[in-house]
Amino acid sequence: MRGGLIYIIFFLIFILSILGINEVNSLEIANKSAITGKSVAEDAVTGDAIQSIGITIDVITNENLTLAIKNPKNETYFYNISLPLELEVSGAQNIWYNLDNGANTTFTSSELSSKITFFNVSGGMHTIHVFANSSTGSKVNKNTTFTINQSYFNFSYGHYEGEHKGNSTYFKNLSYSELQNISNFILEHSDFGKIFFNELVNLTDDATPSDNFIDLNKYTNISSNFIEINSSSLRGLNRSARLSLYNITFIDPKIIVDGIACPASICTKESYSNGVLTFNVTHFTSYYAEESQAGSAVVGSSNNENIKNFNINKEKIKISLKQGEIKKEQITIENTKDEEIKVGLTLSKLGNFIKLSENSFNLKAGEVKAIELEFNIEENTIPNLYIGKLIIQSGEIKKEVLITIEVRSKNPLFDVSIEIPQEFIEIYPGQELTSIINIYNLGDIKKTNAVVDYIIKDENNEIILQEQEEIEVETQISYTKTLKLPENIESGNYILYVKINYNNEVASATAWFEVKEKINSSKVTRNYKSLILILLILIIVTIIILLKFLSKNKKIKIRK
Repeated sequence: MRGGLIYIIFFLIFILSILGINEVNSLEIANKSAITGKSVAEDAVTGDAIQSIGITIDVITNENLTLAIKNPKNETYFYNISLPLELEVSGAQNIWYNLDNGANTTFTSSELSSKITFFNVSGGMHTIHVFANSSTGSKVNKNTTFTINQSYFNFSYGHYEGEHKGNSTYFKNLSYSELQNISNFILEHSDFGKIFFNELVNLTDDATPSDNFIDLNKYTNISSNFIEINSSSLRGLNRSARLSLYNITFIDPKIIVDGIACPASICTKESYSNGVLTFNVTHFTSYYAEESQAGSAVVGSSNNENIKNFNINKEKIKISLKQGEIKKEQITIENTKDEEIKVGLTLSKLGNFIKLSENSFNLKAGEVKAIELEFNIEENTIPNLYIGKLIIQSGEIKKEVLITIEVRSKNPLFDVSIEIPQEFIEIYPGQELTSIINIYNLGDIKKTNAVVDYIIKDENNEIILQEQEEIEVETQISYTKTLKLPENIESGNYILYVKINYNNEVASATAWFEVKEKINSSKVTRNYKSLILILLILIIVTIIILLKFLSKNKKIKIRK
């Protein structure tokens, strides 16, 4: 009987161990037997085994309960709304957390599944405590300390939020150190295109790192058939990337960089399908597409009237604004074809300053549409002359509107105006450009010496000629300025930019003029001499033929 009880006890221990009981304190059982002088079975028979065996059992399940805080890290963040609490956890039945030992917040079932929730917090240093338990009651907790400093770093990012953000990277919840090493960074406008960076980017690296401010709205532009990043201002984004232009209508598009066909050393075409052109670039400037020669040959026509499918009312826009000022201009586009056309508009180099009322639209036959250009100059814009183009395209036809934006200081001490006399509006290389300059002293200071810069730029904003002098201005001064153009200057449109700088306050004025192609006198002389020689030869040949004819007639008469 006693042996049967012993077998039953050990059988129960074996079954319990299989079900998850980890340990039976057999030592305590043995000690009990030694003290009483009885076996375990004997104690069971006497009826006091339950009270005196003293079995200790520790229950541990087969599950593995782990918890780690992925975000936030022990770093500095500059955005305090909808910060992610992101976990790496397994084996948890419930998860809850508190901020700075405040009230507990429990993860919902969906948050438990995704292992992420979001919270708001004030500025300063904070500690977040996270807890988890298992179905058997096992518990684990972790915590991390982080800092919110909203003045530490800021950025303007609105163009890549909202309904058109596409797959743009949301980086407001990244710490400062994470902003310096972002992988797979994406900027996208779902209507126009996307930039996918092939390399790690450092968003904190710009032209003025000391201000701790990045302006993606101002220095990037994804619009209709146009992608641009001002890599001088956003140095950290001057990396190789894969670009996609959406809603392209060309038959065989070619890639254009800064107005010229992009060489293979910079651009690599990847694909073109369903209106999406994808290509890789080695660095950043401005990129867009236009019809290749082969594509133009297919859709073109030998009839010039069929090619001129739209007209515009302006070829140049010149505007002057002070820092922080907003102005508006209009341009009209007329469909001159007898069928509907699609028109696309892109800005080259000026996308940071101009907002178009529309980037693409359809025009019915004979329809005229007005497009509004809103010029918005921010307070911190450096006073200077900015030159770019509005590119208007329909099919293979492209027209350009030259735009100059003259940014002046908000409160300049001087005002200036330029007048180029009519006889100098069109001049030739090597000639002198004469202009009339008027400078006005707007302050209370008398007889002030101001530094005046005279700059001639071409359509691509390249400086062709520059001179500087110091002018003494009491209340007003008017004088004539003469600048000699280079002999090798190419024909085209140029702008004279006069800038007055006093105590870092800038006033300026501009005026367009045109350089005509110079007639090559030596070539004309050579052509003239060649013409005379040809005429002399013709005359001599004519005389010889005439003499022969007369001589023949004379001989006939003698015979008679």
